[in-house]
Amino acid sequence: MHSEAWRIVHAGAVTFATLSVALGASAQTIAADGFNPYPGTTRHATIEQGSRTHSQMFGAVSAFNRFVLPRINSDLDARRAADHVDDDDVHLSMGVEWNYIPAAYELLTSCNAPLEEACQRTGLSLSQVDMYASNISILGYFGNGLGLFYTASQSTTIVVGKGENRAITSYAAVMSPVMAYALSATRLLGPDGIGEEFGAMDGVIGGFAKAGPAVLYAGLVFSRGVFSNLSVPAIKAFAEAALGQDFSSLGYLAAGVRDLGFGDPNDIEDAIGETTAFVRRVKWVSPQPVVTDDPAGTALDLLTAHVGQTDIGRYVDLLGAVAITPKPSLFQGLLSAHTADFRKRANQGLAELEDELGVSATVGFVNLPNLYFYGLEGGVRPMFAAEIGLPASATVSLRYNDPELLTQLPIVQDSLSITARAQF
Repeated sequence: MHSEAWRIVHAGAVTFATLSVALGASAQTIAADGFNPYPGTTRHATIEQGSRTHSQMFGAVSAFNRFVLPRINSDLDARRAADHVDDDDVHLSMGVEWNYIPAAYELLTSCNAPLEEACQRTGLSLSQVDMYASNISILGYFGNGLGLFYTASQSTTIVVGKGENRAITSYAAVMSPVMAYALSATRLLGPDGIGEEFGAMDGVIGGFAKAGPAVLYAGLVFSRGVFSNLSVPAIKAFAEAALGQDFSSLGYLAAGVRDLGFGDPNDIEDAIGETTAFVRRVKWVSPQPVVTDDPAGTALDLLTAHVGQTDIGRYVDLLGAVAITPKPSLFQGLLSAHTADFRKRANQGLAELEDELGVSATVGFVNLPNLYFYGLEGGVRPMFAAEIGLPASATVSLRYNDPELLTQLPIVQDSLSITARAQF
């Protein structure tokens, strides 16, 4: 505990001394006294190697699509409506998402419960693990269609025994993202950056430029790769890709349209809502060293086709997806009912809706493939979510088996997550 405390103090000092360092993402495991993770287990390796398995890179790209892209699209929509697409306006904006997943899964650890029979016999125990995962995006628009963006994803796991140490170790929920953001750029130096105790790190930093009807985004992935996105805001079309693992692995690929409205927004759009349709390929990679009997080998491509209609009549969302690989199947189906225009505000942070309170309820299912190299069995699982929209473009939600979170971190299946999002 003393060594861990010293690491926290040291990392805090580094944080305040390196505020100019680009922010980023990490995955690390913090343990209460006596509950140290047993090395070499699949679950421990999966968390510790979050950037090598693409999970953190996917989280960073998801943050880009939730905060950066909608903000630029809505900004350009407003400029087109005002007939001044290019001007000298300069502004900064920021999006933050924070997830808390109590008892996300169990992990084999050393034993600190001498009265337990299993502990006496083996010296090992199954301990609960809490997870804190956060995404952050920063956008700087400099006018004339030029700007910079930063986006990242981080996750921290905390071994809490049977739950009795949850309050003692919760300091990590605040400190670990701060440590990660200060040191994330060191991922460019190698797989572990500076210090294995800070776990895997990743993030994307880049710029964008408007050229005619299109906007081109390009950035550097901290796990030594590149990210690019080509968007046409007028029709909400996009194509994007992320290359990681020392420029050797195409971990993410997607193309389609998001939140495309038709006709007069005061007439037809209110009736039929906005359309989303895209295909996406996510590559899940096994942690190292690999111990698996998975017939798919040490990597699995999840290729899915998504279609949805949001804000139908301003109050209903329908979202669905099918998996094409690793085998054809239904991937997800979601039905949401909410207050008027809730999804528009949650997705775009529209200023005219910022002072209103909204609520949303979602039910559905998600169908995950088998991931033997993660130690996970797939199958259909129920999904539900309850969300409250607060003033100033903020939302708080309770989610069970959220498909997007499971795509990033499939190891947390069958867990309840508390999520807070805000845009500034």
